[in-house]
Amino acid sequence: MDFVFGIVVFVIKKAMRINNLYLVCILVISTNCSIDKQSEFVIGNKHLVYTDLSDESSNSDKLMVNFYTKGYEMQFLDPLTKEPYSGTIVDDQSLYKGRYSIENGFMKELITYFEDGSPSYFAIYDEGQIEKMSSWYKDGSLRSKLSGGENWVYSYYNSENIQVMHIEDGIKTEYFDNGKIKTQVPFDHSNFYHGTATAYYSDGSVKAEFVFQSGKLINFKKLNSVM
Repeated sequence: MDFVFGIVVFVIKKAMRINNLYLVCILVISTNCSIDKQSEFVIGNKHLVYTDLSDESSNSDKLMVNFYTKGYEMQFLDPLTKEPYSGTIVDDQSLYKGRYSIENGFMKELITYFEDGSPSYFAIYDEGQIEKMSSWYKDGSLRSKLSGGENWVYSYYNSENIQVMHIEDGIKTEYFDNGKIKTQVPFDHSNFYHGTATAYYSDGSVKAEFVFQSGKLINFKKLNSVM
């Protein structure tokens, strides 16, 4: 699941929040008996069908998935009434078992489990936007956490419980195993690297500086060399 969390971290909205891409990945991974993998996915006892690919044979075991923005925010519709869906879907069949709570068409709460029943991922949403998230390794140790709102904070830990990444106030910081900063990279509200990024050696000395402007590297300066 490493690729899932990697994608989630870097898909950042202008409002500085993480969106629903993780859920999209879960739906794809959860597929176990879909008719058309390009248009329909199975989660629990529900078939999720994209609105622009669905036909007229909608029934009560289907939900229509509406990608209503240029991002990945999703709205779930009742296929019979075309109104926003509210309800809870329990998936105990696929590899990543979970419970999906939907309110007025938007994801409200999501929790997935490992094979032994211990939680692997938990998130609370506000109209499709993640407000709070935690994930764990199989041994129960913390893998990542996020507090949302207007100024969200994200942290990621390796399996030895060492923090390797932190995102806050528009700056992504990566760490060496010894806890010292490896890189610090600022980004703007359009998700582009913007400003002066700094790379460090593991002893804490500055390695190089990179200057970005709206995602483009405009200057690079190597400051020190390690013998």
